[in-house]
Parts: sequence; structure tokens; C-alpha cells
Amino acid sequence: MGLKDVFSSEKADLRGLNGIPNDLHLSDIIQVNTFSTCAEENIGARHHIETFPVSAQRVGREETFQSVTPESYDAYSHLPLNLRPRQGRIPDAPRLRFDRPFLYLVRHNPTGMILYMGRFNPRLLA
Repeated sequence: MGLKDVFSSEKADLRGLNGIPNDLHLSDIIQVNTFSTCAEENIGARHHIETFPVSAQRVGREETFQSVTPESYDAYSHLPLNLRPRQGRIPDAPRLRFDRPFLYLVRHNPTGMILYMGRFNPRLLA
């Protein structure tokens, strides 16, 4: 099952969570990063913590695909890359690398209930 299949109600196979194939699928992914100081020196008598993005208030999954045709970038091929408009550049294929430890969870949006939570550490796979 690929990453796109997890978002499809027809193709998602998450029977490991609820025992029923094609009954559960993801509707959205939100990534929230929290950075904090770990040293003994505190900033303002407490540890400094920052969270990015500031607001994780996103509803629904927005797909943004850019269609690039040969005609759209041939017109700008004589220009250096940094001077070409964005639509004149050939986009790189999206890549997803799991090369750092992270926590993940699956949440039921209408109720806010966490259905599954886990952690991934690629160093433990070797």
C-alpha cells in the first residue's frame, strides 16, 4: 500500500487498526514540530519552547499539483534557473524520507479520539 492509497477510502487497508479492510482511511496529515532547550541553563527561569507551525488548525486535505507541460518551460529554457518564473521550472519529484525518529498518531477528527499512536526510529531497524 502506497502513501496515496492511505488517503483513498477504496484502497486504504488499515485492517490492522480495526480488523475491517477498506473501512478506515486517512483524511489529512498535520506535522507539528516542537523545539525546546535541553541544557541546564534556562531562558527566563524556564526552558524555551517553540512550536511550528504556530497553528495546526487545518481542516480537510488540500491537494496541490502543478501540471507542467513541455510548452510551459520551453519558453523560458534560455533563461538561467533563478530568473525563470516558477511555472517555467521543472519540479522535482516529491520524496518522502523517514530518516529521523518521530512520533505519529491516527486521530478520528469528528470526536478527536486518538485511534493509534506510535513511534518510529530508523536506527532501530539496522
